[in-house]
Amino acid sequence: HLKFVFSDVRLDPRTANPWLVLSEDGRRVQDGNVEHKVPDLPERFDTAPCVLALTGFTTGRHYWEVDVGDKTAWDLGVARKSVTRKGVVVLSPEEGYWAICLRRGREYRACAEQAQLLYLPQRPQVIGLFLDYEEGTVSFYDAAANLTPTVARISLYV
Repeated sequence: HLKFVFSDVRLDPRTANPWLVLSEDGRRVQDGNVEHKVPDLPERFDTAPCVLALTGFTTGRHYWEVDVGDKTAWDLGVARKSVTRKGVVVLSPEEGYWAICLRRGREYRACAEQAQLLYLPQRPQVIGLFLDYEEGTVSFYDAAANLTPTVARISLYV
């Protein structure tokens, strides 16, 4: 059985793409459907619909969940603090991103060295992310399936 710290991940509004809307408590993000007038900060994603957490992890095991609901497209994962935030963003470990994505409501992919198509028995509503910093892995789970089966597991080392 996994031992981990349940992490309270809060999102950093200074990094949020202008099209994204964050909740006041920083725990939720959604597509705002319009571009908001926000300062063009160096840490802000300008074209990619991304946002980073307020605080990162440098050690330990951490678990958090993201409610993706019935959305037909999303990207979800972890990133290095140093990732490129301006212009085209490529979700790959080489670029500092470890992620999974959903496209067209049915195509799940792991954004690893080569994008891998994932076959899921059911459409997850809540994705659990488990980061094991020392082991160098991030794992994605269908949280409703009691942490099994694993949706995807990606090594943090390129």
